[in-house]
Amino acid sequence: MEAIPRVRPPKLCKRRGRGLFDGEMTRFGEKAAPSGQKHRRRFRPNIHRLSLYSKTFDKWFFFRISQSAMKKVKEWGGLDEYLVRTPDDIILYPFAIRLKYEILKKRAEMQKNETAGTENTQGLASVDSLTTEDISKQGILWNR
Repeated sequence: MEAIPRVRPPKLCKRRGRGLFDGEMTRFGEKAAPSGQKHRRRFRPNIHRLSLYSKTFDKWFFFRISQSAMKKVKEWGGLDEYLVRTPDDIILYPFAIRLKYEILKKRAEMQKNETAGTENTQGLASVDSLTTEDISKQGILWNR
């Protein structure tokens, strides 16, 4: 059994470790006036607050999530697949990393149970069928 790593957000951007930002962070640049005078400005990621559904836990989880991460969640087929396929150094959110390892643990148990009694589990869904559901059934709940 692999231990769950402890991840501390980097000191570059404190908000990075409080949501699924897909590696995005605040960037800085300059705004130029017509006279040539330059002013510093910030470019922040496009962040939304929403709830995502986990098929493994059959439960909704609330996240602050960037637009690019939201696109990947929809494209890859749900929160579970996004967390499993994304490396920890991109996720950076300690709660999401713990959730990722719980998902992996639960999937391993399901796989083990499936191989142990294949004749008794004909009515249960396999791990593959959980990850290949069509995207139209993917639940996203907007919190406004």
